[in-house]
Amino acid sequence: MATKLSRSLAILMMAGFLLPKVAWGQIQPSNPGIDQTVECDLLIAGGGLAGAATAYESLLTGRTVCLTEITDWVGGQISSQGTSALDERTTQRERDFFPKGYIEFTKRLRESYQQEDPGDCWVSVFCFLPSDGHAILFDMLKDAERQGDGTLKWFPNTVVKDLSLDASETQIQTVTAIQHQPAPGAPPLNTEPLSQTIEDAYRYEESERFTKTVIQFVPSGSEPAAAPNWYVIDATETGELVALADVPYRVGIDPLTHYDPSSASAEGDPYCTQGYTYTFAMEATAEPQIQTMPDYYPQYAPYYSYERENLASFDILFTYRRIFSPEPRPEQLVFGVSLPHPGDISMQNWTWGNDYRPGTAVDNLILTPDQLQQTGQLEPNGWMGGLRVESLRRAEESALGFYYWLVAGTTDSQLGDGVKNQYLNNRLLTGLDSPMGTAHGLSKYPYMREVRRIIGRPSRGYGAGFTIGETDVTRSDFTDEYYQSLAPETYRNLGVSLSGLDAIARIRSDERPDPVRLRTARGLSDSVASVTTISTSIPAWRLALRKPLVTMSIRGCGKGKAKPIRFKFRCGR
Repeated sequence: MATKLSRSLAILMMAGFLLPKVAWGQIQPSNPGIDQTVECDLLIAGGGLAGAATAYESLLTGRTVCLTEITDWVGGQISSQGTSALDERTTQRERDFFPKGYIEFTKRLRESYQQEDPGDCWVSVFCFLPSDGHAILFDMLKDAERQGDGTLKWFPNTVVKDLSLDASETQIQTVTAIQHQPAPGAPPLNTEPLSQTIEDAYRYEESERFTKTVIQFVPSGSEPAAAPNWYVIDATETGELVALADVPYRVGIDPLTHYDPSSASAEGDPYCTQGYTYTFAMEATAEPQIQTMPDYYPQYAPYYSYERENLASFDILFTYRRIFSPEPRPEQLVFGVSLPHPGDISMQNWTWGNDYRPGTAVDNLILTPDQLQQTGQLEPNGWMGGLRVESLRRAEESALGFYYWLVAGTTDSQLGDGVKNQYLNNRLLTGLDSPMGTAHGLSKYPYMREVRRIIGRPSRGYGAGFTIGETDVTRSDFTDEYYQSLAPETYRNLGVSLSGLDAIARIRSDERPDPVRLRTARGLSDSVASVTTISTSIPAWRLALRKPLVTMSIRGCGKGKAKPIRFKFRCGR
């Protein structure tokens, strides 16, 4: 099964960056001119849970918030990425360890459905339709705007293209973004998959597909000669602004050291990251459906599997993340939930299925600094999102191929012959009114589990740059004097943000962040790092997520003496 990671709740709050280096590569077209200038107290790039959390808190304080998002849905994991299942940990529920924004979100979900769990899924306490996740979360933002007398400026279908700095070259002065809409006579947005549109979205030029609006974001009320007085927040799914600003970061597996004794690689591997997933929704039907094999299916079929013998059941996999199950439901149970019946809708997010796992220098998704230079993306006006488009395309094919395997396949790559049967009484849900909101049926954006992680400033014991390693979260007491003096807010945010929606970025005053936090943000000015792009190793993340008490100990609620766990990464097909 694909393990859901809450790291998408994280953000990196930035008031400034170092000047991007000029890279070699192809010459990019110049900026065609600014169509619109927008003032903000906070500019949040990325409308996932991280961006929504920051916007929610900031609106309650009366701030003017500009929120950009590459898709047209807010919520990321619970909406545009389609992974609409709240994987609360038992310890969290027992101790009510959730912030108020998360509690409000789940309350509204239950009120909307008038059910405790509309999906009756066995992996989560609450599975729901991604489209509802967007609608409810956006309503929360509008209510926060009214309650706090703030201003929300929402920019869907918008990507950040460039940055400019002040005279000191330490703070962002302006941010240039591109918003796209369907060109006259072109199909609606979300007709084509992301791999077909992402490069167009990052180009200034209009196309047969899109009309473009070039937007320049600037600080509210700042004089031209004054230092920028705003926050620019990187809440993108892959840490785009970190790469665009040439902030030191790492990608992939960290090398095996005494700080990370469970690393899967002795030397480290920047290309082998945790897999990413295009989710989709499928509906159980009363009658068999015609299932058409994609042309590319034979290429991916040798990968698909139920994974383990105790999971070798279509009913188990269907109900794993079932997101809608109308009543009355069958009394017969599987894994403690009702068996599938006509009308049920299942969202698929499965390791040996639509979880795509490239792992080499020629197929990795998140480009490394060297690869960005080689492709010219660090040139002026050269930024194109920092992702490998071919990897996106193959992941989309793999996901659609997995649907066909589920309903019509008869092979199993891990368990052998005689395990997999056909289940033709199902259909892939497609169309702009489908749960994923796309004509092709795949999520609008893939569900990411790993992003760029900044390299912190050198500190005691971390000469090459501060990093939260595996031994830090397994053998250390984060209430002791050393860790409290090093970066207390970093550790507190790490623990809290794993627990819910609005745990971080509580901007309650005009004060700048405590300088002690800068230890985790080498090369940044006035910054706070939290979770996704924090200076941390992958083993530390996976251990903290598997051990909720350890996560709580980071916040100062316990000792956190869990033993190290050895983790395995599997890349490639």
